[in-house]
Amino acid sequence: MNYVVEKRKIIIEPIPDPFEFALTGPKFAETTFEEFEKESEEMQNEFFETRNENTS
Repeated sequence: MNYVVEKRKIIIEPIPDPFEFALTGPKFAETTFEEFEKESEEMQNEFFETRNENTS
């Protein structure tokens, strides 16, 4: 809940559920499985390279 005070009144506003909003809200981006997989592999490579450098 979001609480706002205006002119001696307390206004309580519900905060929408982010998961519900993600499913029903407007879509503003698009990605393919291939793009997602490529990004995932790059992030994993960065993570493991950094991790291996810290253990050496």
